[in-house]
Amino acid sequence: QKIITNPNVFTCIDIDSGSESDDYQRNTTSSRKCKYYNKYKKQQQNLVKLGCTYNVLDEFKRLSLTQIPNCIDHQIDLKEQQFQIALEKERAAIIQRNKKRNEELNQKYKAMASEIESKSLLDDDQEDKVFEEKLKSRKKAIEDAIALDKKRADAESAEAKAKAEKLQKEADEKAAQTAKDKADKEAADSKSKLELSAATSAQGLEEYKKHFAKIEHYQKNIRPKLDDPAFSKLCYPHRITLNKSTIQLKFDHPTILVKYTAVFNCLMAMKQKSNDAYEVLLNYLAKVILRLVKKDGIPTPYAIYYLARYSYLLCATVPEFMDYLLGRLMKRCPYLIPQYHDEDNVSLEEGLELRRYGYSDKVNRVRENFSQHLTTQECYLKFYGALCQTVPDPGQPANPYPIKHAWIYLARICNMPLREITPALIISLLDYAGQSLLDAYPHQTPKLFRLIQSVILPNFPKRDPDNSAAISRVGQTLEEYFKTGKVKRVAETVTFEHRK
Repeated sequence: QKIITNPNVFTCIDIDSGSESDDYQRNTTSSRKCKYYNKYKKQQQNLVKLGCTYNVLDEFKRLSLTQIPNCIDHQIDLKEQQFQIALEKERAAIIQRNKKRNEELNQKYKAMASEIESKSLLDDDQEDKVFEEKLKSRKKAIEDAIALDKKRADAESAEAKAKAEKLQKEADEKAAQTAKDKADKEAADSKSKLELSAATSAQGLEEYKKHFAKIEHYQKNIRPKLDDPAFSKLCYPHRITLNKSTIQLKFDHPTILVKYTAVFNCLMAMKQKSNDAYEVLLNYLAKVILRLVKKDGIPTPYAIYYLARYSYLLCATVPEFMDYLLGRLMKRCPYLIPQYHDEDNVSLEEGLELRRYGYSDKVNRVRENFSQHLTTQECYLKFYGALCQTVPDPGQPANPYPIKHAWIYLARICNMPLREITPALIISLLDYAGQSLLDAYPHQTPKLFRLIQSVILPNFPKRDPDNSAAISRVGQTLEEYFKTGKVKRVAETVTFEHRK
C-alpha cells in the first residue's frame, strides 16, 4: 500500500482556550485557515481517486486544520494600542471642554445675579430721585404762594394808605375794614399753624432735617461722581463685601460682631483710599440694612434685633453712618418724625406720595392699600424701637441713640391728634421697646401707659378691618402689663413658634 504524505507540517493548538485575544487573532487569520484547509481537501480527494486507504492520522490533521496555530499580527496589536491611546486622549479632551464650558456658564450666571442686584439698587436710587424732585417742587410751590400772598398784602396796604390820604372818612372806614381783614387773616394764619402742628412735630422735623442734610450733601456733591467709570469701579468690590456681610447676619451676638468687624475694616480701608468713596459705601450700607428691615421684619420678627444691634455698632464706631441711617429711615417712614402730610392744602395723591405709599403694581401704577402700607411702616417702627433699646455687650461702646428717643417719640404721637395709623405705631414700638421704657423710666412710663389705656385707646379712629387688630393688641398689651407689671416683648432669638 502506497501512502502519500503531506509535505506541510502542522501543530495542534489548544482548543480549550477561551481568551478573547485568541478569538480575535483566530478571526484575523480566518482567510489563511480557509487556504490551508482547501489545499488539504484537494489532496484527500486525490487519495480517494488513487484508491488509497483512509488514514486516522490524516483525519486528525484534517480536523486540526480548523485550529491552525494563531498567527499573531504584531502590527495589528500595535495599531489597536495606538487607537486606544488616541481614544483616551479624545475622551480627556471632551471632559476638559465640558469642564471649561461649565465654568464659563457658572461665571455667566454669577454675572447675571450681580447685574440683577445692581438693577434693584438702581431702582431704589431712581425712586429716591423722583421723590426728592417732587419734594423740591412742592417746596417751591409753597414759597411762591407765600411770596404771592406777601405781594398782595403789600398792594392792599398801599391802596389803603392812598385812600386814607384822599378822604379821611374813607380812610377811617378803610382802616376799620383793614383791621377786620387783618384779624381774619391772623385767625386764618393761626388756624393754618394749628393744622401744621397737628400734622407735624416741629422738633421732630428739625431732627430729621439735621440727619437728612448729610444725604442732601451726598446727592449733590458725591453721587454724580459715580458716573465716572474709574470711581464706580473703585467702589463696586467693596459694595459687594458690605452686602454679603450684612445679609449673612444671625441672631447670635458673636456672629454679629464678626460681620460688623469685617464691614468696619472694609469702610476704614476705603476711607484711606478715598473719602468720597467712603461716603458712597456709608450711603449704600444704610440702604442695604433698611431693605433687609423691610424684607425680614414681618416673616422673621427676631431679625429686627440683630439688624438693630449691627446698626448700633456701626453708629457707635462710625459717627457719619448715623446720619445716613436715620435720615433714610425717617425718609422711608415719615411717621417717625412724626409727619402725617394730611393738611388741607395737600392733594390726595400728593399725600400718598409724601407718606411713602408704594406701588402694589408698578407696571400699571397701582398704589398700595392702607393694609399693605401699614405692614411696611410697622417694620421701620419696630427697627427704630429695637435700635433705641439695644444694650451694649461688655466692653462695647455706649449706644449713641439710646432709649430716651423712644420715650420722646411715644410722647409726641400721644400729644398729636390721633390717626388711623396711630394704634399700629404705638404697638410696634411697645413690642420691641416697651419693657426697656419701663426699666429706664419706672415712674413716668406707667402714667403714660395709664393715659393711653384710659384716654387714648377709646378714641382711636377705627378703620375696620385694617387697624382693628392693632387697636385690640394695644388694649391687650396694656391690660396684661397692669396685671403682671411686665410688657410682653418679641423674642430676640429663634423660638419654636418661629421655626413652625
